[in-house]
Amino acid sequence: MGRVKTKADIDYPLNINQIKTRIYDVKEYFARKKPHKEGVFIDILLLEGAFVWVSTGELYQSLSVNEKLFLARDESFSFSNPPLMVSRADGTVIGKIPQSNSFLPYFLMEKGLAVWCYLESKSFNGGLPDIGVSMYCEKY
Repeated sequence: MGRVKTKADIDYPLNINQIKTRIYDVKEYFARKKPHKEGVFIDILLLEGAFVWVSTGELYQSLSVNEKLFLARDESFSFSNPPLMVSRADGTVIGKIPQSNSFLPYFLMEKGLAVWCYLESKSFNGGLPDIGVSMYCEKY
């Protein structure tokens, strides 16, 4: 008889399915286990906008799990809370933080704190990339 999975049974590194179906267990795991020693864990989520990549296959292949990614406001938007874009160190935009997940990091950035992501998982879903990231900020 198979064993029932518990919260402690999160497989790390993550896969996209864990982020989609067990998000609360994954968040608890990250808060408890602290897989990245730098910063304070904020959230884990799937990025939006990866479908607009110019060279999808090439960029997808070049992304590495545990790669550090950076957040910046998309200043081309004129409203008060512009989207938070996630990019690589070379400036290549990977996607954006969903609006529902952007309020806390936006607030922290407004207070002058550094906020960044780690790439946790990637997959192709119907020919479109899914990118899962964890989000951190500096200790305050």
